[in-house]
Amino acid sequence: MGQYSNKGLYNSYKKNNKEREANDYYATPTSEVLNILETTSFDLTDKTILEPCCGGGHMIEGIEQYIEKYGDLPKEKIATDYKNRGFIKDGWKIDYDLDFLGDEYPVDKADIIIMNPPYSLIEPFLIRALEIATQKLIVLCRTQILEGEGRYTKIFKENPPTDIYQYVDRIQCWKNGEKPTGTSAQAYCWLVWDKFDSPAYPRLHWIRRSDKN
Repeated sequence: MGQYSNKGLYNSYKKNNKEREANDYYATPTSEVLNILETTSFDLTDKTILEPCCGGGHMIEGIEQYIEKYGDLPKEKIATDYKNRGFIKDGWKIDYDLDFLGDEYPVDKADIIIMNPPYSLIEPFLIRALEIATQKLIVLCRTQILEGEGRYTKIFKENPPTDIYQYVDRIQCWKNGEKPTGTSAQAYCWLVWDKFDSPAYPRLHWIRRSDKN
């Protein structure tokens, strides 16, 4: 397949980011996946978990660390990606060559979705994930996601996140899945949608980088 469907792609993003990894693959630090799950105390017991852009499995490893540490036993663990990066994990159903934005994507319901989608496709990924997630959606993204009239109209006006976990410190995602050196210029946050909770406004929390806790 080679790439996700071109739904919602920002032309200006592609034009002005020629130095970016070709497939917009910036992996989540495994320690930060464990960090957000511990911070929120999510109960994964008897849940179906979906990671729809699993890359090299960095997020899966963080989920597994949480499961092993706290004894949660999910009902099913599913991961997909459009590109086969060769990652396998016992207990996970991992399928490659699957387009999360495509009409033939095989998963139509999951209790919990956790993801760090390609930022160039963040809007259609959020829209699709909000349709599929029946209980919670957990997304790592640039804080920049919260601005923009179009994004507000398409997503946040009618489907605001329940909680926003803004990083006090800068984290650095791994370009092409390789651990970086130096520091990041990007500000990141976790957005959480809880389908069983309806606060009047999104709740803002601060979260520290895992090595600063």
